[in-house]
Amino acid sequence: MHNDIVVQVKPDFTGRIMLHIRDGKLVSHEPLLPGYLFSTLQGFLEMAQAAGYQIQEARHDS
Repeated sequence: MHNDIVVQVKPDFTGRIMLHIRDGKLVSHEPLLPGYLFSTLQGFLEMAQAAGYQIQEARHDS
């Protein structure tokens, strides 16, 4: 068995939409603007390192 999820958009909409679905029900949706990216934290860190940023763990002095 499956649920049909309907997302209403304007007839001229072209693009990507991020969906939040919980227990088979649509909780929210958000159109992604051109150039928007989303990733896991690990993916973000890898992308930042590939761009030349140095990532290091914060020190917590006790």
